[in-house]
Amino acid sequence: MLRHPIKKWAAVGALLGSTFYLLISGCEAPAVRSWVMLAIMFTAVLVDRPALSMRSVMLALVLVILITPENVLDPGCQMSFAAVIGLIALAEWQQTHRSEDATKTLWRRAWRYGLGICVTSTIAGLATAPIAIFHFDRASPFGIIANLLALPVVGVVIMPAAVAAMVAMPAGLDTWPLILMGKGTAVMLAIARWVAALPGAGTMVPAWPAWCVAAVMGGGLWIALWRRGWRWLGLVPIGIGLIFSQTVTLPDILVSEDGHTVALHLDSGKLALTAKPTDKYAAASWLRRAGDDRLPDQVIGGPGLKCDALGCIAHLLGFVVAVDTRAEALAEDCVKAAVVISAVSAHRFCNGPKLVIDHRDTAREGAHAVWLGNNIRVENVEDQRGLRPWTSRYQRQIRHQ
Repeated sequence: MLRHPIKKWAAVGALLGSTFYLLISGCEAPAVRSWVMLAIMFTAVLVDRPALSMRSVMLALVLVILITPENVLDPGCQMSFAAVIGLIALAEWQQTHRSEDATKTLWRRAWRYGLGICVTSTIAGLATAPIAIFHFDRASPFGIIANLLALPVVGVVIMPAAVAAMVAMPAGLDTWPLILMGKGTAVMLAIARWVAALPGAGTMVPAWPAWCVAAVMGGGLWIALWRRGWRWLGLVPIGIGLIFSQTVTLPDILVSEDGHTVALHLDSGKLALTAKPTDKYAAASWLRRAGDDRLPDQVIGGPGLKCDALGCIAHLLGFVVAVDTRAEALAEDCVKAAVVISAVSAHRFCNGPKLVIDHRDTAREGAHAVWLGNNIRVENVEDQRGLRPWTSRYQRQIRHQ
């Protein structure tokens, strides 16, 4: 074995095997991304270069951007590269701090294996947590427990069975390896369900601003890329991002695109719907972005919200807010309320309120978010989209030209 490049032979076999798997899997974007990273790693082995290095990851990232640039916005792509960069930074740090262990006992090896799972799970979890919070509004504090229990099953049962099934598949002898793989997968899923059922396993987190995520990820990337002492300056933007992520002011009023689903941020600090939502997806998204794990049907009404057949009245931050569902309510509410949200046309009748949003506004500009204060701030979907050829604002400008 010392006379032949066994490692390179193994790299060629692994590259062929991963290519075969890519082809039979349908060449979906995540599989292509993983294959590109593996191909670069195995090619590095063939040319006697370090397989696990930041250069290989960055080259893989460049290739992914060139081949499928839309994947840059995909949470899976972002989390995959973030985790790999964090783990390679850990491996590079470990190489410079490695110490020879004289005791090679079974207990010592088991301890190092368990510690390795905990450390790598922590690094991968920290690297991907800001992305998961930004996209899914969730944090998984018990990921280490799940990985500690599931990874031995994956390494001892699932992956060997998968390799055996792939090798035996051309001869039609893959039945038993696939059955064994299925049993291992069932155990892994049972572990995942048990951990997910633990109290606080899927903690809801209020939405972070994009710049806070960029600051945290940028600081983490600074720490991962540099090897000198100044790498720890990356903790500064991480701290700034974490601090300001907790100072986000949620909208006081949310109005869906259909104009009928309205949520108010009550004095209790919780969102409340004024009526049964017609747009349940929007209502669920609002709750999730507010870090609220309740269902839309559980947040209808609340303290300080008075409703009848014509609509609702609420007092928010010193403002009288009227949410009208019928035209009969406009005559009174347009006189008394400072903000009127109407499911029917209201601009022709309401001249007194500081802000009027009716169904025509939402149909033309999409969903609205309102922050109350000395200067009422309003944001809508159309403003966030900007002037694009596929937006209604662009089409209106074209018609008027």
